[in-house]
Amino acid sequence: MIRNILSKIYHFPKVAIYYLAWQFMNFLGRTDDIIYYCYFPLHYVIFQDIHKFMPDIKIVVPKTKDITNYLQNRGIKYCHKSYPKIVIMSEFYPRRFPIKSIKKIYIPHGLVGKNYMFDYHRNKFFDLILQPGEYSVERLRKSGLNNCVKVGYPVLDRLFNGSLNRNKILEEIGADVNKKTVLYAPTWGPISSLHAIGGNIDKVAKSVNILIKLHPGFNDDSIFEENKKHNINFRNMKNAILIEDFADAIPYLFASDVLISDYSSMIFKFACMDKPVVMFNTHNTNDPMYDPESMEITMRDIGESVNTFEELQQAVKRALEHPEINSEKRKMYSEKLFYKLDGKSAERFAFEIKNFSKKYKIRINLINAV
Repeated sequence: MIRNILSKIYHFPKVAIYYLAWQFMNFLGRTDDIIYYCYFPLHYVIFQDIHKFMPDIKIVVPKTKDITNYLQNRGIKYCHKSYPKIVIMSEFYPRRFPIKSIKKIYIPHGLVGKNYMFDYHRNKFFDLILQPGEYSVERLRKSGLNNCVKVGYPVLDRLFNGSLNRNKILEEIGADVNKKTVLYAPTWGPISSLHAIGGNIDKVAKSVNILIKLHPGFNDDSIFEENKKHNINFRNMKNAILIEDFADAIPYLFASDVLISDYSSMIFKFACMDKPVVMFNTHNTNDPMYDPESMEITMRDIGESVNTFEELQQAVKRALEHPEINSEKRKMYSEKLFYKLDGKSAERFAFEIKNFSKKYKIRINLINAV
């Protein structure tokens, strides 16, 4: 309670200044109609397919190397300041646009709970919450939020729309297209398996490609300095390939045959293609990120769970030889988590954003949308 009050006092001058500036810009007719606030590179990966249908939406970013370098390297235009009428974001940063006059749309960057994705107090600031499927909508409604719409998960569209080529993806990173491929994609923080098995991951299986896709927070421009040491270690591994595009895992999910993870959203993104998942248990239930009610715990039978590196090796061997194991579970959970895996979720998102904007007399140009 006291912390809440102190926080409001601390932020009050910034809020007041922004409010006055927004009102002035609105009076002059110089506000932006709608923007996407992009804090991390992962956020743009989430939004990029939607952006193709709504190219006039301005990208606004903070002044950090992490996101500015990512967008500059891809030729994507951005700015650092905006006074919008509507803001779309993929993180819980509504206070960066701290007035009620600015309508807010939330597009989730992840799936798993980690004790905050479905928290009422984090989501209550949004006027529209667009969600991947029935599971997430149900959890938010149970918390008291009724402004949720299930439309699918745009970041998965490329897995199903025929735009990816396995051999091309593997060739570009120097992997053997004639070998099976195992992808290791751990989550971040104390519940990650990285500290337990990361140093031995190149020994998990023989005669396969072993790819390592770290959490986006581990990239070389990351604001999380303590994470960067892992990159050097993995780059020096002789029998594994570190994926250098830390933000976009989709091509490597598509090109792989088996996924190794722990409590990451990657589990469900991979399993939706009906491919086998092996999960390493870290048993760190005291960590604040551990959410016993979330899908990474309650749906853990989507694949095989292991507790030691030796068990991991055997589980990967079984997954490579018998990928059909757990297929029914994968299909059942994917149906609950994702609305229509048809490669057209971005179009549905664009349609919902357009309809929402109409309520506030804001017109958005859509390109080839539904």
